[in-house]
Amino acid sequence: LTPIDACDLDGDGTVSLDLVSLKTAQALDGQDPADFRVSFHPTQMDADNNSSPLPNPYVTSVTPQQVFVRVENRDNTTCFGTDSFDITIVVAPEFVQPTPLVMCDDVPNDGIAEFDLESKTDEITNGPNMNAMVTYHLSQFEADNGMNPQSSPFENTMSSFQIIYVRVANASSPDCYNVVELELYVNDSPEIEDPILDYVECDDGD
Repeated sequence: LTPIDACDLDGDGTVSLDLVSLKTAQALDGQDPADFRVSFHPTQMDADNNSSPLPNPYVTSVTPQQVFVRVENRDNTTCFGTDSFDITIVVAPEFVQPTPLVMCDDVPNDGIAEFDLESKTDEITNGPNMNAMVTYHLSQFEADNGMNPQSSPFENTMSSFQIIYVRVANASSPDCYNVVELELYVNDSPEIEDPILDYVECDDGD
């Protein structure tokens, strides 16, 4: 059985795991679940004796932790096999909600500007963080899947206002991440009369 790297998204030191969906199919290894029952236990002795089954979902704060699996024949429960796997808790990097990035448009005010996305990285990670891998994406889907990261200078693809989705991942375990939204604004430049008429005053003689 392969180990589980469990992502602690909120940094509270605990994770909740659906062991049934995560490990049952792997434990059965192609065998029919109608013929065999899978259960999870805290010790080898418990697995051997079919005692103290772990609840599902299983909440833990212990890392690393070994979990023992029992696969038994439904018609003859004395016929069983056991194995184990490790759970390691991986903490997602700390992040904060960034302030918007605001740019001034150039005439003719088309709502498009160039943004330095990376200028927000230290703000998002609450200071320089070598354990965080920060990437910028056009959609929540792309951020969740680590697809199509954007680089600077970034030209907004939606006029005047756009949301960029920032993936903040654990550098050593990239599948453990959070996504935070970054707002981009392009403000119109004021219009100036062109040409501006000369301003002429008549000298009264002095």
